[in-house]
Amino acid sequence: MERRFNLLVMNTDRTSNMIDASFGIAYHNKNLHIGFAAPRLLSGEDADQNLYYLTPQYKGHISYKLAFNQVWAIDPVAIVSIPKNADMYYEVAVPVMYKEKIWITPAYKKSSMALGLGAKICSSFFFNYTYEFSSMGIAGKSSGTHEISIGWKLSPKKKTDEPAADKKKPYYKWLSK
Repeated sequence: MERRFNLLVMNTDRTSNMIDASFGIAYHNKNLHIGFAAPRLLSGEDADQNLYYLTPQYKGHISYKLAFNQVWAIDPVAIVSIPKNADMYYEVAVPVMYKEKIWITPAYKKSSMALGLGAKICSSFFFNYTYEFSSMGIAGKSSGTHEISIGWKLSPKKKTDEPAADKKKPYYKWLSK
């Protein structure tokens, strides 16, 4: 069997390319986050063998963080995805955060549900595990899916109006007081 598969792959001519483009924009204002994305704008089809097809889609999301106190907060988010020639897809999640360092996220999707657990390991590094399960379709026949996310937040250094301390100009420190 393995030999027959190898011969099939060796005799297949794969020389075509597909070009793709995406666009996205996000707006942040304190606790409000709104975004729009259009991945796969230049949908392409493999003309030679018709094996691959990238379907354009449009996505939007909105979230608003609500802090109950210094310790607890929620950050509900709604995501809508509209693929070309397919049904609209949506999901809603409500992360419950403890000290903005640990969170649990129940989520409802169009055809499944999920539960995530995450933690902010240090100021710019986070880890998240999500288990997704369904009772519909092929996903209902499996024991669910597992997803592990590891993230690193890149952010520029904060600018300050105060000049850096300089041995030649020690008066900068007492000027700002």
